[in-house]
Amino acid sequence: MDTNLSEANESSKKRKIISPTNSQTDSEEQDKWLSNVPVNNPYSILQNLSGDTTEDNITTSINLPPKPPPIYIEARVIEPLMELLKDIANNNFTIKQLKNSEVKIQVNTSDDYRKLTSALKEKNANFYTYQLKKDRSYKVVLRGMHPSMATGIIIDELKKLNHQVRQINNITKSVTKEPLPLFFIELEPNVNNKEIYKINRLYNMIVSFEPPKAKRDIPQCLRCQSYGHTKNYCNRTPACVKCAGKHWTSSCPYIGKINNVKCSNCQGNHPASYKGCLVRKQLQQKLFPKLRHKPGTPNSNLNPLNVTYTNHNNNTSEGIHSNIGTRNKTFAEIVRNQVRKDPAALPEDTNFAPTLIELKNLLITSTKNSEVITSMLLQQTQLLTQQSQQINKMLELLSLMLINNNK
Repeated sequence: MDTNLSEANESSKKRKIISPTNSQTDSEEQDKWLSNVPVNNPYSILQNLSGDTTEDNITTSINLPPKPPPIYIEARVIEPLMELLKDIANNNFTIKQLKNSEVKIQVNTSDDYRKLTSALKEKNANFYTYQLKKDRSYKVVLRGMHPSMATGIIIDELKKLNHQVRQINNITKSVTKEPLPLFFIELEPNVNNKEIYKINRLYNMIVSFEPPKAKRDIPQCLRCQSYGHTKNYCNRTPACVKCAGKHWTSSCPYIGKINNVKCSNCQGNHPASYKGCLVRKQLQQKLFPKLRHKPGTPNSNLNPLNVTYTNHNNNTSEGIHSNIGTRNKTFAEIVRNQVRKDPAALPEDTNFAPTLIELKNLLITSTKNSEVITSMLLQQTQLLTQQSQQINKMLELLSLMLINNNK
């Protein structure tokens, strides 16, 4: 009897074991319930693509042909132009209206671009465009080659390295025209153009290739004298650089220099190639604006404290100095020390522009006053000379009278 009770107590103390069959059925029922909820994986498409196809897609997206440049044409009547574009480009083009009667045409392929430009030239249309990107030369600068080296040797040496030269010129000084060890090279477009920067020896000479510096100048057409394009891709009406007539400059009836010159851009009394033309200045300011001066920074042109910022030669300099070791003080430290020594020496506003304007006005007024004073002095001297002449005449008369009385 006791043994049966003890066995029953031990069996009751043991933990109840959950059968695995019940847990599996619950999870299956849970999975079935979750499977009814629609879940989308945005990366599921990538599972169907292999690594080779993705690389092909990347290369095709990178090696897409560039769009041809736009064509700017003067069209007072648009219907004939639309018909020509439909015949050539088959509705694969766009037109944008610009100022006055000028429109911008953009085609999608270089073949349509060539057909359209040739057709417009045949019709003698008034248009201009730009060079195709794939026809543009790859420009580099060769540094380190002797200036007396023949350009033919450089062309042959680069041809051995699979670089075809389109044009090469030796760079000279702008004033003295002295040749420099620099050559401006234009290469034919090719996939290996960038490999030229790896060349460090050419014709047994240590050289280097570098990209040309970007110019901040605006190109001017020598045909129509307008800015922003060149004569090689211009079919506009010619304009003379001297008289603004509708003819080429070489066929101008005025030979040599003339006084009544006229600009075709601003109608001013100067040639169209004048760098100070108002139209060119406005374009220069629009394309290359000047950096704005921050209001908190001091102007570098003003140095009212006569501060010497650096002293590499250890020479004594006038103004406020720093004698802490060999280190020179900064502008902020000098101003701070000056305010501590004499707070009334510097105003709270460190902008000295109004003070300089007042000084300029005072100098102008003092100059005017000095001119007035000099004119007054001149008048007084003239009066004195006249009075002295009259006194001399009176003395002469008195002397004559005295002589007559004596007789």
